[in-house]
Amino acid sequence: MQFADAQWHRTGGNNRKNTAKALMAAIIALLRTPPTTFRPVDVRTALREYAFNARRRKDAPLEVATILKWVERNSLTMAAWEDPAKVDAVLQAVDSKLDGTRAAASSVKRHRRILNVAMEYAVKHRILRENPLPKGRGAAPKTSSAIDKRALLNPHQAARLLGWVRRRPRGGERLHGFFVTMYYAGARPEEVVAMGVADVRLPDEDAEDQ
Repeated sequence: MQFADAQWHRTGGNNRKNTAKALMAAIIALLRTPPTTFRPVDVRTALREYAFNARRRKDAPLEVATILKWVERNSLTMAAWEDPAKVDAVLQAVDSKLDGTRAAASSVKRHRRILNVAMEYAVKHRILRENPLPKGRGAAPKTSSAIDKRALLNPHQAARLLGWVRRRPRGGERLHGFFVTMYYAGARPEEVVAMGVADVRLPDEDAEDQ
């Protein structure tokens, strides 16, 4: 929680979510005993949505606070990171999906990067003597930035999809404008949200490409 709080004001919403997911997986892997009184999904939700959320932690419902107290009592100390077997168990947890299959390489790389930052934070604050996570080649899976063109929308598919969005009864026109701007102008979501009328330059009415 100390690390999550330290990262809170310097990262955006998606990074906060990814941090919470990685820390949640690590904590569950380092429990002395698996949960029996609580459902595993409730334990994961309590950690992800409250323990590692600086804004919501104080407002946690009683049942969530009870789960977090149980996690605190059943968590190993930071000395567990000096045990290579425990480190391997954590890495296996963050590298896997809930069904036990291996997560996508991009997710594995992201979660390992978050854990590395957490370990460096622990070293900096003299909680650990050194970063216990493996380094060098093979420490994280390789990812590819190549785009599979077969998975991309062609213009006709995009137009049909955007038309479907526009016909939605609740907020369809607003969402249509949002996604149209991203698709045709290549803008990021936060740029579209911040866009005003003065920022828009429309093509002439007789322009071939509208």
